[in-house]
Amino acid sequence: MVEIEESMEQSQPGSPVTPQLPPQYEDIVKEDQAMSEMEQNTASSDIGMERNIQPSQEQFDQVRAALCATQLALQQSDNNLTAVTKLWKKAATELDTLRSQRQGFYQMTDDYLITLIKQLRYNIRSFAIQYFGDEPQSWMAFAPEAGSNLGKRIMAATTPGSNAFNDYLESHTRCPSIIQAFLWNFLKYWIFNCAYWAGDGELHEHIFELCRGLNPKYLNLSSLSSHEQVRKFQAWRASTTGLVLDLLATSNSANPIPRIGRNFARMISEAIAPFFRTRPDGHLEILSRIIQEAIYLDREISSQVAQVEWTFRPDTTNRPINFSNQEGIMELEQGERVPVDGSPVCLVIAPGVKKRGRSTGEGFDEEVWLMPMEVTCAKMRCSSCISVRRG
Repeated sequence: MVEIEESMEQSQPGSPVTPQLPPQYEDIVKEDQAMSEMEQNTASSDIGMERNIQPSQEQFDQVRAALCATQLALQQSDNNLTAVTKLWKKAATELDTLRSQRQGFYQMTDDYLITLIKQLRYNIRSFAIQYFGDEPQSWMAFAPEAGSNLGKRIMAATTPGSNAFNDYLESHTRCPSIIQAFLWNFLKYWIFNCAYWAGDGELHEHIFELCRGLNPKYLNLSSLSSHEQVRKFQAWRASTTGLVLDLLATSNSANPIPRIGRNFARMISEAIAPFFRTRPDGHLEILSRIIQEAIYLDREISSQVAQVEWTFRPDTTNRPINFSNQEGIMELEQGERVPVDGSPVCLVIAPGVKKRGRSTGEGFDEEVWLMPMEVTCAKMRCSSCISVRRG
């Protein structure tokens, strides 16, 4: 009590009295204040983080939604691209067809072409029988030969690898067969694909040389690209033929085909004259008509897109030709008995006809036989059968 009173006496009048806490109580107060400040700071930080997290979450959701939308749009684009590609391919095919029709490509049916070929075969056969079907006559020279160098080469080509053609020429019954083979060889190498429907002047020469230079016949037709090249060439040739024929139709020049027919008829007559079995009256006129018929047939074929090939072989090899009963490839000469399958073919009387593609410009990956080869397996007395033959 004495200490308290002394302390109170020492205090100045009017000054506030601050109670003095023990040291241990002051530490406790300071710690409480620090804790309170930390709690306030933590609360402020939490509020700030929440404010920062909310925009980030919203942005993430927006990006994810945009990504999903982009993926859906990409999938839709892929689907649209697939659909458009299919439509494009279909439209391209239809366009080719329409383009062929609008370009005036000649639409020739197989039946029509077969009819023309059969008619030409009939006329050639009738000519051969009429002038070479009788017995050898007294005016004929012994062992006659073709009357020209060209005739000798073509006659030798009828039985390549042998001289069997001589046996046919001297035969009492088979001479018409070799004459038919001679005429068909002449037509294949001198008339067909030679553009004589354009005349025999410079126009014919230019068309012939251009077609020969562009023809992809030596390509390997096992690939689609080769088929496409053949299709493009055939379409070009058909278009060119149409343009040339339109040009010729508007000109005032005379039709040159009868004159060309007469010229070739004289050339053939010189070659086969030594083998006539009857008086040759009127044979030049008949030969001229046959040549003209072949030229008009070649014009018909050249005016359409499909590739037509005249062939003396069933395949592209040089192996001996054996008779095959496979339908459409070869048939025997009229009146000949059917031999055993695999018998050697001794003479191809008339070539077969193969076709690749259609007149519409499609199907060039397919090849079909339109007409079979006409052959004989009857051997002459000294003949050996065909061993090698050009296409």
